[in-house]
Amino acid sequence: MLQPRDRADDHHPLMIGFSIHVFRQFWPSDRSRPATFGAEEGRTLAYWVVGGFGGLDWVRELVHTPAVVGLGGNGYPVEYTAQLKVVRDYLLGSIPIGRGGPVVISDDDGSIAVWPPRRNEVHPLLIAACPDDEWVHIRAFDQS
Repeated sequence: MLQPRDRADDHHPLMIGFSIHVFRQFWPSDRSRPATFGAEEGRTLAYWVVGGFGGLDWVRELVHTPAVVGLGGNGYPVEYTAQLKVVRDYLLGSIPIGRGGPVVISDDDGSIAVWPPRRNEVHPLLIAACPDDEWVHIRAFDQS
């Protein structure tokens, strides 16, 4: 079982965490192939804020499979795409539902935007209605 990091070390500075948004691709015709970086958001399947460095370990461990692709990014955001069959169980059983937290985004010019807290959410009926081979988009913003 993955454990979130609770302290910094020489290789990994302590992070505040990530806001993670898993959503369907906007255009139904795109759902049969991997998403692309920066693609338009469709319906939300799940959203949550997780603390610590290990918040994306669950998807990083799956990138070696053909059903998950790292799309890149520097944390503002970092993006992945996955076939739903690979991430469905995680979305339905491992997301910390609760208070959530503010979304913090930093721009290259040093400006910071903070959105009000958003509740963690999972939409199990919508997830269940999606076919296993549908490619969903995972967009995560580093909260540091």
